[in-house]
Amino acid sequence: MIEVQGDILQVGRGGIIVHQTNCRRVAGRGLAKQIRDQVSGWYGHFQTINGKLGDVDYFHVGDTVIASLYAQDGYGTDRQYTDYDSLRACLVKVASYSKKRGKRVYIPDGLGCGLGHGSWVAVSDIISETIPDATIVKLEDK
Repeated sequence: MIEVQGDILQVGRGGIIVHQTNCRRVAGRGLAKQIRDQVSGWYGHFQTINGKLGDVDYFHVGDTVIASLYAQDGYGTDRQYTDYDSLRACLVKVASYSKKRGKRVYIPDGLGCGLGHGSWVAVSDIISETIPDATIVKLEDK
C-alpha cells in the first residue's frame, strides 16, 4: 500500500474513491457526508440504493468513481459497526472492478475505524490481502 496526504476527493480524481457506508442510507457524518456535500448527484443516487452487507455501489462522476462499500448495517457510537467479512467482500469486488477498468483505488486512512469503530490493524490487513496496491489517503495535518 502507498500512503499519501491530502483530501481524498482531490487526490483520488480519475480513480476509484472508496468509502464505507451503512445499509440505512444515512450519510450524515464522515467521508459520506463530505461526498454528499461535494459530489453533485451522489446523495440522490445513494438514497435510491437498497444496499445490503457486502454490496458495492459505483457512482460515476466524469472519470472518477465513488465506490460505496456496504460494510456496516447500522450506525452509532455504542459499539463496533464495521463488519469485517462484508468489508472484505466489498474490497474483493472493488479490486476486480479496478483491474477491469485500469483505475487506481484510493482508500481513506482509518476506513471503517472512525464512525464504524473497527480496528485499523484488522482493516489494513484486509486491504493488504485484497488491494495491496491501494493508495491510502491520510488527511493533511492541520
